[in-house]
Amino acid sequence: MAGRKTLEQQLADIHAVSLGDPASSESEAVLHAAINSRSSHAAARAATVVGEHALVCHEAALLAAFQRFLPKGSVNDKGCTAKLAIVEALGRCGVAAWEVFLQGAACIQIEPVFGGQVDTASPLRGSCCGQLAVTGYDRTLDVIASTLADSEREARIGAARAVRACVSPGGSAVLRLRIALGDEPEAMLEYAESLLSIDSDAVEWIGGLLAAVDGADADAFALALGRSRLDAALPILAGRLTQTLDEATRRSTVAALVSMRRDDAYDALATIVAHGPTATAMIVIEALTDFAFDPRVCEKLRDAAKYGGDPHVMQAAAEAFGDDGN
Repeated sequence: MAGRKTLEQQLADIHAVSLGDPASSESEAVLHAAINSRSSHAAARAATVVGEHALVCHEAALLAAFQRFLPKGSVNDKGCTAKLAIVEALGRCGVAAWEVFLQGAACIQIEPVFGGQVDTASPLRGSCCGQLAVTGYDRTLDVIASTLADSEREARIGAARAVRACVSPGGSAVLRLRIALGDEPEAMLEYAESLLSIDSDAVEWIGGLLAAVDGADADAFALALGRSRLDAALPILAGRLTQTLDEATRRSTVAALVSMRRDDAYDALATIVAHGPTATAMIVIEALTDFAFDPRVCEKLRDAAKYGGDPHVMQAAAEAFGDDGN
């Protein structure tokens, strides 16, 4: 009888499956064995392959594996690696495994780390919110609302992203309340982005918050407006550059305008190059250097610099976008 395969052998077999035909009978056996193994690493990698190829035939094995790794997770599944991969695989396969997703959304897994302990299940809680949303669980918003109050930022961010896929009414109100309560800037960015993705009427509200705060929170609101690419966001951001701002704020506002990826946003930035203060014009040119491959952007910025007539700005534009020879 052949001995039990090492983890390295299992992972090598799974890798070979991912490069070949994951739906073949031989591959099915390899994946099934890995999902049912005691190794959370092997099970996680196999679940990932299952999800990538939507191999629904492994549904039962995935469900059983989740239950196996749930108890004593800090020993059996350090970092929630297997549970997270299983949940995401089930979601990609379109399996409405609501019992599993609800268990995952409530899972807390405390593990020791140097100097203390950490809850490693926060990504799992956030992901489960998303899986409940995409599979149509009718009380998803209740779970999302609870997770938005989670003690761990990563879980709160996952819940905010889940709102985008939630068909239940009330998502906008939940996100507005979460934003009003405040949070770390990274989380505020996710809340605002999610809100704007489901409620375009929230632009003015976010714009009002942008005007009322400063620092990292303001940067988060500005970037969320930019990434929304909504028409109403452009005059808010462009108007902000006409105010007296410190250099860091000018840079973040320019970055938000660049993130809109719209011709009219590039036009607004070109106007700053032509008519704005030299320092702000230089920030715009620096921010758009990555778009030197786009001849339209190059032409806009070169023409704006020439129109403005500032030799420093003209030189910077020529260096960033090339000299058209005129």
